[in-house]
Amino acid sequence: MKIEEIVKGKRRNFTEVVEIICDLCNKSISDDCDFEFAELKATWGYDSRKDCETHTCHMCEDCYDKIRVYIHSIGGVVHVENYSPGGGPVSVPNFP
Repeated sequence: MKIEEIVKGKRRNFTEVVEIICDLCNKSISDDCDFEFAELKATWGYDSRKDCETHTCHMCEDCYDKIRVYIHSIGGVVHVENYSPGGGPVSVPNFP
């Protein structure tokens, strides 16, 4: 869960993330590593069983690793990209 606060600007107000809580283990992500987190997001359109809903889950790195292992265990794939020193994305092996 992202916790945001409204910050007054010179011309307009904006929101700023002040804390992120892992939706799986309730650990504060901002305590560990400056808002490094995974976000699982699904946006459902018309004619789905979840018509026009958006589902979001924020995860710490430990919980993300567990979810990634689970996805792999049921035959799924998590696509991973790593950025090379040259600046472009490079595909890396999915697992382990």
